[in-house]
Amino acid sequence: MGQEFGKCVKTDSVDDRSGVYTQCTPAPSTANGKNDGGRKKKRFWRRKKGLREDVIDVASDRNTDEFQENQETLTCDLEILSTQDPVLSESRVQVHVGSDSTEDAFQDPVAIESDWQEQLDWDKEIQPAPVSVAEEEMVVEYEEPSVVIQEIRSCRYEIGDMLAECTFGAIYEGTRTKDGLKVAVKRVNTSKHLDYIKIPGHPEPLPREVALHMLACDGEILPEVVKLLDWQVYPDHYIMVLERPSLCVDVREFVTSNGGKLNEEVAKDIMWQATTAAYKCCRRGVFHRDIKMENLLIRTDTLYVKLIDFGCGDLLTGSSYKTFMGTRDYACPEFFKTGEYYGQPATVYSLGVLLFAMVCGSFPNCNDQYSINKRILYKDGLTEECCHLIQACLQEDPEERLDLDEILRHTWFQTPIHFNENKEDDQKPRVRIEEINGRQYYIGSKLGQGGFGCVYKGTCLQDGLKPGHPEPLPREVGLQMLACEGEHVPVIVQFLDWQDNPDQYFMVLERPSPCMDLDGFMKNNGGRVTEHIAQAIMLQATYAAVVCCLRGVFHRDIKLENLLINPDTLKVKMIDFGCGDLLKRSAYKEYMGTRTYTCPEYFECGEYYGKPATVYSLGVLLFAMVCGRFPTYSDLDQINEKSWSKDGLTEECCHLIEACLQEDPEDRIDLDEIFNHTWFQMESQYVSISCI
Repeated sequence: MGQEFGKCVKTDSVDDRSGVYTQCTPAPSTANGKNDGGRKKKRFWRRKKGLREDVIDVASDRNTDEFQENQETLTCDLEILSTQDPVLSESRVQVHVGSDSTEDAFQDPVAIESDWQEQLDWDKEIQPAPVSVAEEEMVVEYEEPSVVIQEIRSCRYEIGDMLAECTFGAIYEGTRTKDGLKVAVKRVNTSKHLDYIKIPGHPEPLPREVALHMLACDGEILPEVVKLLDWQVYPDHYIMVLERPSLCVDVREFVTSNGGKLNEEVAKDIMWQATTAAYKCCRRGVFHRDIKMENLLIRTDTLYVKLIDFGCGDLLTGSSYKTFMGTRDYACPEFFKTGEYYGQPATVYSLGVLLFAMVCGSFPNCNDQYSINKRILYKDGLTEECCHLIQACLQEDPEERLDLDEILRHTWFQTPIHFNENKEDDQKPRVRIEEINGRQYYIGSKLGQGGFGCVYKGTCLQDGLKPGHPEPLPREVGLQMLACEGEHVPVIVQFLDWQDNPDQYFMVLERPSPCMDLDGFMKNNGGRVTEHIAQAIMLQATYAAVVCCLRGVFHRDIKLENLLINPDTLKVKMIDFGCGDLLKRSAYKEYMGTRTYTCPEYFECGEYYGKPATVYSLGVLLFAMVCGRFPTYSDLDQINEKSWSKDGLTEECCHLIEACLQEDPEDRIDLDEIFNHTWFQMESQYVSISCI
């Protein structure tokens, strides 16, 4: 009896039988927030005017325990609510300490305060929302306003409904009239509280938010930062025209819609993008200073994240800051202890709070902080790697924190998430037989889990005939069949059988013995492999990719976890075509795969080509095998300059990595030229394994 994989995949409306794949998400879309449809009357909340403001004055010798316990209340009319729950708390406090102004403490932009009635009036002053208010809210109904057109630098924009309230203004839906582009229009009233700064290329000082956002968007497009499309300064206000992604909510709302906290896999994706945004802003001289759930927009269908709102930021400097503007729950403790802090360690701390809040559903309390400082933090349901990263970011002493550029190299981002199985069920012996196209198979224990289904051990009991394919096939089935069509190729796992049912399909695959995925193999070898072993693996992975392309298949997810290896013979087999597509000459505009292996041109311009993208993923694979980690931005900068090297690696190996990982796809080595690279001409006892 032969040994096979049995793969069962659930199908639903997301399952693709003809179109392109897009990344799936467990969250429902609530992006637009329009529940009233075409109703003529709208409702909004209006705050009572004439309210007083108080300033939070924090002494330099502030007791740390008080901060950790979050017991401080303001001496004003309204007690500040507990913010231990980042999702349920509706009161978010931003503080600007150390200023002489008495109006530097602001209510979070989530609060709504507007006085628009019969029409949108750009010239009406919007009062700053105070920290402490005796609030009286009432519901006001008004008729649909007439269309308002705003002209900004010769571009005309139609202004629609209000999307959100900001500290000194509001954000509205907008449409650029010349091409129908959907935008967000942010209008902010200027006053003595809003300072101006000078940046290169602009002789006149600009409002701080405008200047910082311009710096953050200067140069190559950062997909993790919302684009600044246009802006204009007026005597009493300024207007910013911003990118408005569709199907977006802020991360706080996304967490709420997912039960108050996120699983590690989703949190990992968000944390990666938030850290990338923070790192790139710092590289461009921008200290955002208010990274939090409310300032991260997430697209609910793809989980793509964009950083917004630079209104609390500053230019990044090497010296310490002595004033703070941001959100208390994300503020670094050294500011409350000494009255000063540095930009990058403070950013790391806020990212740690973000991660903690996403996976725990609350902000860290004094007990958590004690465990973090002692490095004994443990939370049920969280992996050891996740807890370790939280501890590394949230150390009370900034000198003990992880550096910002080291976060993306942390083992948590290199470790697949393994969800806890039901141990009680696993202990029960079960015999299950499935009949697939006339063949019977014993179904054994689960071997792995993919995006829509699972892979099980299977044993073939009898033979049968394969059916024809007059109807469209599930994408994974069709691509796997194409890749295995014709002469048998040992570097691609064999496709033995399949069956399509109304709500799922089964695939029967070859199961080599012994075998494990390459990620597990590397862990067993200390986290990385020698060049000689990497040569054998890289040669086979490249060969598998070339064969797939020759047969019209673009795998699109070549990575450590999708390569099986026999630890005794080092023979490799490519698996899992679920993220793939038919290979074509034109550009792809949708992406499904693993972010770490994604080619940069997709993030920069929204499109990419199959073969150059495959070469890039192979370059990441090689880098990970010989370095034991993924390339950092510093590595990629040196790679683009072709000056990258690493102790212990040959010049030929470094050269091949540089050839595969060039940022410009035109500068990368061609896929079929990888075989001819001098690195493979070096003597190796393992290269004789070649399957070509």
